[in-house]
Amino acid sequence: MIDIAAIFKNKGMERESLLEYGFCKEGEIIEIMNLKDAPDEVAAHVETGKVYKAYHMNKKHWYTIILDESLTDGEIIEFIRRSFEIVK
Repeated sequence: MIDIAAIFKNKGMERESLLEYGFCKEGEIIEIMNLKDAPDEVAAHVETGKVYKAYHMNKKHWYTIILDESLTDGEIIEFIRRSFEIVK
């Protein structure tokens, strides 16, 4: 699994940035993540085969990523950033 905190740290983001995105401590390992986006973007993400319709969520607005190296660090950070902007 991917250490999300390490990805952000490698991109020069400090603990404050991690806390802003909802990560409560460095080194926390997360296996999957549900993220929100515009309906047309969710559909496009799912079509790539790299992400899935979010289980137990409104599948029109939410999708799930599996943190198993199938996405690049840049894709993960961009997905998190977009989701964070929508839900804050």
